[in-house]
Amino acid sequence: MNCNYSLYLVTDRALLGGQVLYQAVEAALQGGVTLVQLREKQTSSRDFYQIALGLKALTRKYQVPLLINDRLDIALAVDADTRRTCLFRWSGKYWGHKK
Repeated sequence: MNCNYSLYLVTDRALLGGQVLYQAVEAALQGGVTLVQLREKQTSSRDFYQIALGLKALTRKYQVPLLINDRLDIALAVDADTRRTCLFRWSGKYWGHKK
């Protein structure tokens, strides 16, 4: 799936004001979002994984790529669309490769 950065959504549950993440993301997808990035800095790995699974199903429904922020393990586990990018960044971070 190709990435179209024209309308890029970065999730942040702290800004939802009580709205459910999946409902907010689906509304954004219906409104024309072309790329979704899951960004969860303050959640457990288990919760992050569960959220990622739900968003992967939702973004797949709309044929929109899902990016996973800073978590190669989660990206690989849910088959996120950015796993290759994440892997390259991860390998560079830990083995000194530069893009």
